Amino acid sequence: MKNYINNTFKLKKKWFNVLIITILVLGLFFRFVHLDQKVYWLDETHSSLRIFGYTEPEFIQDIFSGEVVNSDDLLKYQRPSPTKTWGDTIRVLAGNTEHAPLYYLALRVWALGFGSSVAALRSFSVLISLFALPGIYWLCRELFESPFVAWVAVALMAISPFHILYAQEVRPYSLLTVAILLSSAALLRAIRLNTKISWSIYAITLTLGFYTHWFFTVVAASHGLYVAVTQRFRFNKTVIAYSLASLAGVIAFSPWIINTITAPPPLEEQMGWVFQKLPLLTLVKSWGLSVSRVFVDLDRGWCLPLNSPDCSYLLSDNESLIYWLILPLIVLGGYSIYFICKNTPAQVWFFILSLIGVMAAALIIPDLIKGGQRSTVTRYVIPCLLGFQLSVAYLLASKMSTNFQSVRQQKIWQAIFVVLISLGILSNLIITQAHGWWSKGGNYHVHPIATIVNQAEQPLILYSVPSNVLWGKGGAVGRVLPLTRQFEPNVGILFVVQPNVLPEIPAQFQDVFVYRPHDELKSWLEQNQNYTLEPVFVDPRRRENPRLWKLVK
Repeated sequence: MKNYINNTFKLKKKWFNVLIITILVLGLFFRFVHLDQKVYWLDETHSSLRIFGYTEPEFIQDIFSGEVVNSDDLLKYQRPSPTKTWGDTIRVLAGNTEHAPLYYLALRVWALGFGSSVAALRSFSVLISLFALPGIYWLCRELFESPFVAWVAVALMAISPFHILYAQEVRPYSLLTVAILLSSAALLRAIRLNTKISWSIYAITLTLGFYTHWFFTVVAASHGLYVAVTQRFRFNKTVIAYSLASLAGVIAFSPWIINTITAPPPLEEQMGWVFQKLPLLTLVKSWGLSVSRVFVDLDRGWCLPLNSPDCSYLLSDNESLIYWLILPLIVLGGYSIYFICKNTPAQVWFFILSLIGVMAAALIIPDLIKGGQRSTVTRYVIPCLLGFQLSVAYLLASKMSTNFQSVRQQKIWQAIFVVLISLGILSNLIITQAHGWWSKGGNYHVHPIATIVNQAEQPLILYSVPSNVLWGKGGAVGRVLPLTRQFEPNVGILFVVQPNVLPEIPAQFQDVFVYRPHDELKSWLEQNQNYTLEPVFVDPRRRENPRLWKLVK
């Protein structure tokens, strides 16, 4: 490919080098700072459950014994046990086929060496995320043949709020990002060199991606479309080599494919939420939010420690402000796509469009036709976000360095680049102070509730978990472990399941709280035990349904 960027960058080279080094240092800092501060939310608790070889039925059978327990009794399911072997971990993973196994198996190895604390487990994802920086640099060199574009892309990746959030998540999305970048760069290199070694490397990166996440199959499909179109649908040596490399990747992945076909389907409670229909306007808004989050993230997360326990959802309560903030980013992303299509050959712009378009179509079309919210989940559209980052990096590098722009225009685009980086830094400064964020699902309430309970004398908390939501997403594991992980050892915990026999409250506890009580439990406490229920924590997003109540005689 031709080098499409004139590298006569008008800022002093030393200044630019200092800027890049500063951004890299900040990106490293934001990835490691306060690793254990944010709530270890329900998806992460499921990760720990699986890597240490436990199942949901085991956990549920134990905790609903009718006896008072404490946080340590529950967290034994979140750490290694001599009774749980590698065979247990493999069996649990094999029974949850919606999740490819590579990340979880590697995480178990990491945990056995570095421990099972929140910081230790999350540091594994942080370490993986660092490989995304050389990964996007390599991809830009293959795609644009420009070191300048590559360094601009590295800067955007290093300080990206979205990538930093998922670098601190005990889930496989940082590894998925790395797999997408490496496989894409390996594909372009293999097409350029067309050697056995280069295609073998591509086959290896495909296998890595397949075993990381099922969504990587969509990325592999975008690679196939790219090869077919750029080779003009001719059966030449490049197409043959690509087909053999892809076949090798699929064969290497075949054991998990067979396991997925033969294993029982996932519980409807685990994945059914993605099929719930949303209004079209909500879908469109969520698409805009997803694109913006890779650059700036100030939405749905304003729960700073200084505002506890009530929390302040400043931007959540001013939704229009969020969209006014992200609108310029949407325009910038759209213009970058137009610019790259206009100023680069098909081998360049079609790669980016296929990376964005195939995944977007795979998620958006089913949502529009059948209904659902697959396309609203930001972590599902990582290939699209990477495509937008590549196009924006090319746009910024071109506008800042080309001789066809006036000095004034160059300075304007240099200012835009600095503003974009500054907004990313601002986002991360806010995120690092928060105990909850949109990436943690509906767990904004965990920290303030735990603070209230921990401050009480001899507290007991009744957990209300209706029998119809024991399993899967939002079930017993997700409701119980994120909150109890933050309790002090003296906090007593007693579980109630509708319509099981309701408990007698032990007399030694002075302060008794009820977490998310169902109607039957409320009625029993008020009518049979002569208690009055007073709300003590109201989630600002769910004011009509208080999360935590206190029993008063």
